[in-house]
Amino acid sequence: MSMSIPTSGEGFEKAVRAVQSSLKKTAKQGPSVSLKDRDKLIDQLHAVHDTLSDHIIAISEEPT
Repeated sequence: MSMSIPTSGEGFEKAVRAVQSSLKKTAKQGPSVSLKDRDKLIDQLHAVHDTLSDHIIAISEEPT
């Protein structure tokens, strides 16, 4: 399941804050983290990574 997030602005910042919140939550749970929380964090990280990758590729393909 891939999430779609904006490449900039408030939407992207909100997505990054959600990742930070999930990281804190899973860190507090330690090795007893639930699979649901782990999978949610992984999905969020993938969405931010994919968005940043797509944005970097788009910028690098712009004519100079």
